[in-house]
Amino acid sequence: MSWYAYCIAERQAFPELSRHRRPMPLENVKGLFGNQVFLFPASDLAVLVSEHSEEDAARIDQQCQKDHARVIADCFKQTTLLPFRFNTTFTDDDALRRSIRSNHRHFGANLERFQGKAEMHLKVLVDD
Repeated sequence: MSWYAYCIAERQAFPELSRHRRPMPLENVKGLFGNQVFLFPASDLAVLVSEHSEEDAARIDQQCQKDHARVIADCFKQTTLLPFRFNTTFTDDDALRRSIRSNHRHFGANLERFQGKAEMHLKVLVDD
């Protein structure tokens, strides 16, 4: 089973994760296709993920983009985070841990830099 990744946050923002070394469900948050969202501990970071099958990958649609954004928006209410691009997946626990470990310094620095801030992009389409 693969992991679908939504965002990264500081682990301390989720006190319920303090004693866990394995992914734990994030209460009342559902991701793509109604799949349970989990807090995946990675050193001092938490990655918000949901299980993602090959069947799920084949069904990705516009609603999934909305669900991805909703999970990020729900978590942003609680803490500063770094969102993953839509449809970012990891093949297994080890692949996710390796990615976080190899980019840990970058993630930590950006979380610190963005503390208490929000980034927004505005796209304007004009018909001629």
